[in-house]
Amino acid sequence: TQKIYRVEGMHCAGCVASVEKSLLAVDGVQSAVVNLPLENVRIEKNSRVSFKELQDVLQTAGYTLEEEQSKDLSKQKEKDIHLWKQRFIWVGLLGFPLLIFAMWEMIEGGILTSKSIIFQFCLTTFIIYISRHFYINGLAALIYRNPNMNSLVALGTGAAYVYSLISSINIMNSLGISGFEKLYFESAGVILVFITMGRYLEARAKNQTTRALFNLFNHVPRTGLVKKDDKWLEVSVKDIQKGDQIMVKPGRRVPVDGVVIDGSSYVDESAITGEPVPVEKTSGDTLTGASINTTGMLIMEAVQVGENTIFSRIIQMVEDAQDSKAPIQSLADRLAAVFVPIVMGLAILSMTG
Repeated sequence: TQKIYRVEGMHCAGCVASVEKSLLAVDGVQSAVVNLPLENVRIEKNSRVSFKELQDVLQTAGYTLEEEQSKDLSKQKEKDIHLWKQRFIWVGLLGFPLLIFAMWEMIEGGILTSKSIIFQFCLTTFIIYISRHFYINGLAALIYRNPNMNSLVALGTGAAYVYSLISSINIMNSLGISGFEKLYFESAGVILVFITMGRYLEARAKNQTTRALFNLFNHVPRTGLVKKDDKWLEVSVKDIQKGDQIMVKPGRRVPVDGVVIDGSSYVDESAITGEPVPVEKTSGDTLTGASINTTGMLIMEAVQVGENTIFSRIIQMVEDAQDSKAPIQSLADRLAAVFVPIVMGLAILSMTG
């Protein structure tokens, strides 16, 4: 069987490789293809592989697997962009004076005072608090022995912060601890500012690359008026069966593919064909799901429903095109999977050397 699940917590090619590797390690999973822009994974597996098993594997890797795969992701994307924009504004407002203050003292060659140390400490602490998601995700991935880019950010800025904290105590109390005479609060703060800016720009770029697909999702009909026991009842599109009689009122979308059995109207099929001029439809003419009835009342018989409609197949083809990977992208994913461990290994060698 093949199913699509939503994955939360992915943000780079390394995450793609990590998710695919974790899922493919599950016995019974034949293939796992991650779509980073749509934040989902298409899994082909045996029926004996449960969702809970897949969810636990990804939880261990530091990601969250959701069984419900929402088709309308535009609102979530806009929400993510707004969230990263707010974070960037706040860390930017705090990081700019932190950098200026630290650089000014270095240029002037001034002696660090208790007030300046406390000022830098407070600004950096606020920046780290706003950026706490890096540490939550990165350290969790590190604990599960599956480090990612957040792990590098957390370790790098965390080390600078802790070192500066010890140095602050050493300088303010004149303890004379060797090797702890400098402050690097601004390094931790400014790194987080630039990383946050990058994530904000990344969120915007992802939204741009998937906007065409989101526009398709916005045209997906949700309900239809179906004749049940001589009554017209509004039901979900997924509950419409082949052979059902459906009433399409003016201004409403045609819910599924079918044939007109009564009525006459002009139908806007621009969502399918791109043709802006409405087409006249009378008895015996075909109707395509997602097109819009503009004038008269139409009664139609459902011929193709669910995933078999033309519009559903168009969406599926667009998703398949995004799922497919060029050879160079597969190579990049494999390199990204080992990038973080290599960097951490080099850091440990540098420290011990």
